[in-house]
Amino acid sequence: MRMTDRAHGFAAGLLILIVAGIAYANSFHAEFHFDDYTYIVNKPALRDISDWRAIYRALGHPSRFVAFYTFALNYHFHDYDVFGYHLVNWFIHAGNGFLVWGLTLLILRAPRLAGRLSSGREYGCALLTALIFTAHPLQTEAVTYIVQRFTSLATLFYLAALACYLRGRLRTGPGWRPEYVLFAVFTVLGMFTKQICFTIPLMVLWLEWCCFEVRIGACLRERRVILAVLIVLLLIVPSFFGFNAANIVGRELPSRSHTGERLNAVSYALTQTRVIPTYLRLYVWPAGQTLDYDFHASTDWREGKVLAGFLLLLLLAGGAVAARSRFPEVTFGTGWFFVTIAVTSSIIPIPHVIFEHRVYLPSAGLAFIFAWTLCRLVGGRTRLLAAAGIIVAVLTVLTYQRNAVWQTEATLWADIVRKAPAKLRAYNNLGMAALAEGRALESLSYFAEAIARNPGAGRVYNNRGLAYLDLGDEDLALADFDRAIALFEFSEDFRSGRYKPIWAQVYANRGNLRLERGDADGGRRDLAIALQIDPRHPAVLYRMGQLSERDGDYDAAAGYYRRLLAADPRHAQAMIGLGFVSQFQGNDLQALQYFDQALALVPDNGEAHFFRALSRYNLGDRQGARDDMREAQRMGFEAATPQLKAARETILNVD
Repeated sequence: MRMTDRAHGFAAGLLILIVAGIAYANSFHAEFHFDDYTYIVNKPALRDISDWRAIYRALGHPSRFVAFYTFALNYHFHDYDVFGYHLVNWFIHAGNGFLVWGLTLLILRAPRLAGRLSSGREYGCALLTALIFTAHPLQTEAVTYIVQRFTSLATLFYLAALACYLRGRLRTGPGWRPEYVLFAVFTVLGMFTKQICFTIPLMVLWLEWCCFEVRIGACLRERRVILAVLIVLLLIVPSFFGFNAANIVGRELPSRSHTGERLNAVSYALTQTRVIPTYLRLYVWPAGQTLDYDFHASTDWREGKVLAGFLLLLLLAGGAVAARSRFPEVTFGTGWFFVTIAVTSSIIPIPHVIFEHRVYLPSAGLAFIFAWTLCRLVGGRTRLLAAAGIIVAVLTVLTYQRNAVWQTEATLWADIVRKAPAKLRAYNNLGMAALAEGRALESLSYFAEAIARNPGAGRVYNNRGLAYLDLGDEDLALADFDRAIALFEFSEDFRSGRYKPIWAQVYANRGNLRLERGDADGGRRDLAIALQIDPRHPAVLYRMGQLSERDGDYDAAAGYYRRLLAADPRHAQAMIGLGFVSQFQGNDLQALQYFDQALALVPDNGEAHFFRALSRYNLGDRQGARDDMREAQRMGFEAATPQLKAARETILNVD
């Protein structure tokens, strides 16, 4: 890289960091949201970075392993402190901004585009492209929504792969090009992060066609080695992951974007003729952003909005191809958008027809078009700087404002309710947010709104039952749990096995309530059903272990605790339970090992210190026993029985 490139690169990197820092300054303490719980918080496999096989299998397919492993690293260093997760996401986003700068500069130096901007404006165009990409509020979902590191990290590998390819392609002289090796490495990493990287080989062909003076036939002859590598890379996703194209395209599934609708390849493709223009509108005018759109599916190609959307997309695509000779920059940017959005906006049905994070990578092409057009049309350095400064400043402020919505579950779902007032899920989740914040009475109104929109929504009855429990009304809570179970047993989700942890939790809720009300048989029966639905449900396994302890069936209790540890190897309470069982069975040495393991995870657990003191005393370690008992006292743990109180006094008074 030339010295001027290094100097400009340093300045560009600094500006990108400043803009990203201001735009996302209020995002670092935003709570976990929505799918964060499914993919991060409630994923025991992520709690041990040494068990990479468990992380690899954490999803049904390994195509997101790399991102999953970064979540495991976050947990290892930060537990569930969201700051660490947001910090990583922020650095990834800033890195993507810098890669956009570098890739834009390389594109502007490709044979077909070189010299079309002056040297100064070439740098300005690259910087403006990067700053628009970094500052745009449409990017917030891929950055502030923690789980969408899937998207931002895949974008990092995507941009890095293409930058390496282009660096190698532009290099002159004989000899091998190490950039091509890096290109292959980043491509594979991307394909193990998210399936959007499946289009990298196609984007290389688009780069060749837009940026180099080549014909298709000549390209096939001259680039045959690279093309062979591209074909191999193109086959990684479908072959290694065992994807069945016919099943994926031919499947039919319920829409999560509009209640009561079903999606197939045809209806999904028709709907995307309205979704993609919505993305374009949001990019130009980012008003009305929301996490969860209420977007109905289209089933008839004669629908007015479908026809209008199809004609618009056809015009944009056709115009871009036709403009290759005069405006290759516009051709490339438009093609970038369409190629990178193809995985999520074509004929492969996905339950949610629209999500803003799906525009994160495609938006780089739009940013390039806007920046290049501005650099071509605005004369004079001062006027260009003023125009660019205003655009970036406005986008930065809008991003900061949008991030305020992501602060808590309550603020996020209240925003969704305002923008999608007919959506059941918005009211249900707003109710759960209110309940989590201790506003149980207020949550009832949100659950009532959700039930009014769909009286057959079993999940909402379950959640309202939890609110009634919080308010102390066990009769109404039990009635809602009964209603939820009756609805679940006839629902498609229950029959298909979707959301097993949720259905199991409903039985667990009713089972625990029945136990509290003295219905031991009914409560245990519900807990047993919960384990049939989800044999790895941690809360139910732990409760069954406790019940078995109470019954004096210590072998059964140990079995439940071991199953719990198999599901979650870092479950400290299960270790304490096994320690207690071992202690009761007279195996203090084994009990001591379990208590040691538990305290390595939760050093401030008074219960573990108390019972470890008993085992140490029995094994002759009286000083260690007294130290543990003092720790238990300091932590406020109280002995529950006269025998345990007597044991405590004996240990504390030992010489």
